[in-house]
Amino acid sequence: MPSARYTVPIRWRWAGERNGLRLARGRFNAEAELLQPDELHGGPAPSDGHFPPDRPALRSSNDPDKELNLNSDTWAEDAGRSVLTDTDAAVYTLLGAAGVGALRKAVVETTQVNPVAARVDLTRSAYKAAALRALAGAATLPVGGTELSLTTVPVGRPRVERVWFPYSQQVLESQSGKEQSKEGGAYGGWQGAGGFELEHGSGTGNMTHETGTSIGDADLYTVGAYRAVFQDKKMAAVRTLVINEVTLPDGTRVKRPGELVVNVLLSDVVAHADEYDDPGDLLAPHRSDSPDGVRPALKTDFDPPVSLQDGYSWSVTWPLLYGGAAGLHETDGHNPLTAALGEAARAVGGHEGEELAVQVSSLAAGLSPHMPKLRDGGAKWEFVTSSGRQFEVVITAELEGTAKKDREGGTGEKIYARANQYRDFSRKSIDSTTRGITGAGTGTAHAGHSHDINLLFSVTVSKTTRVEQLAKRASNLLKMTGLRANKLKDFNHNVQFHLRVREVPGPVAKLMRKGRAAISQPVPENVVTVDVIEEHVVAAPAEGSLPRGQALSVPVCC
Repeated sequence: MPSARYTVPIRWRWAGERNGLRLARGRFNAEAELLQPDELHGGPAPSDGHFPPDRPALRSSNDPDKELNLNSDTWAEDAGRSVLTDTDAAVYTLLGAAGVGALRKAVVETTQVNPVAARVDLTRSAYKAAALRALAGAATLPVGGTELSLTTVPVGRPRVERVWFPYSQQVLESQSGKEQSKEGGAYGGWQGAGGFELEHGSGTGNMTHETGTSIGDADLYTVGAYRAVFQDKKMAAVRTLVINEVTLPDGTRVKRPGELVVNVLLSDVVAHADEYDDPGDLLAPHRSDSPDGVRPALKTDFDPPVSLQDGYSWSVTWPLLYGGAAGLHETDGHNPLTAALGEAARAVGGHEGEELAVQVSSLAAGLSPHMPKLRDGGAKWEFVTSSGRQFEVVITAELEGTAKKDREGGTGEKIYARANQYRDFSRKSIDSTTRGITGAGTGTAHAGHSHDINLLFSVTVSKTTRVEQLAKRASNLLKMTGLRANKLKDFNHNVQFHLRVREVPGPVAKLMRKGRAAISQPVPENVVTVDVIEEHVVAAPAEGSLPRGQALSVPVCC
């Protein structure tokens, strides 16, 4: 893609702090060189080579003529719902983000997060890495040893900034693994000591020498399910207002406005053009694909592959959507599964329910690559709170009804199964020598006519020299199998999730349960089960999709 090189001024700021006390601060100016695709700049450069700032205020979806005032106490309500949460749109590339500094400042003001850790861990790059999951439900942000939950919901009227033709891809991968290692060794040596004694003093010396060898080995095996939907189609770079909400372990919630620039399929934008701001009339040349500016009514002419209908999910992909599900008309863009997980965690966790809710909040946004497992017995995750209590979350899923609303999907999908096996064998040789000298003495100090003071003192000096030599042999075997299916069809399908959040009894609780069970007084489990039905988009190979009502032709053997 042809690109241009730009020189932009930047200002660096630095500060030195210790124990919350700022010791020094400063700033200096610099320049940076950036590469940007030609399709994204705003036309020919001015004669002086400087582009004017172009960042007008975003508008309300309730009143397209009303510019939003983010300093108002009612900015979130004034913004209104966003079309992004109502069009079943997949979350593709995140191009830019703003408002992270204000969010970080608000989090630090709660006094529950270390300010230095917040500057290191809650950066714009960390936010952008988590934003896709935050848009699809919730994401976990570790900040200085404290886990935060981040949700991001588009609001207001999006603005079309550019139309371009990039390659966009949404990649999801789940991993599970087993790790084991062991190490053993034998050490031996000798120790010697000697000394002298005088009338008013003594001295001793000692030396210890130890050698030995330890042998260890490690075995790590991980498997992963890799799913990707890619688009080689025209996109619109859309700027949108978002609500960033951070939940802390004690349940404190911090809400701040932010802005994102995201890639949205141009066909989706054109189909809902009246719900986007387009001051540059960038959509006009593309309206021929949808002359009336309205997407044709969705109907169901095709069924997804028979394998999906029979309970198998290997050949399909469940992409991340804004809000995590389709048609979020009653949820204000929030994922219902995320909300159900939080409520169940609070009920089971008791006084630590908020902390547990923060830990489990990101599960819903990451279930897409787990769908084959969820439909085949379920998947389990384990969590531990700060007090050491253990909890487990078990989720299973099943399809409800039949697929509907078939339409053209992505350019293709990548479906891979990955396995990685790592082995190592190590031998460590240790040679350690410790030398020490101790001197002691006595004396008398005269403190008056009839009082003397006896003085005792000793000094010990020691030094240890230790040499370790490690020899290791390691091997790593990586294998990946799968396929790339071109040309997809998208369907909407209801999925019923069964959630089970349970506290795992500790050793003392287990003994008490056994004791009460022996006298016929069973102790009820601390467990909550919830069923949630969501409408999801599923991308399937077009070649496997059949016209509705057409029977699958099966070759008959002679």
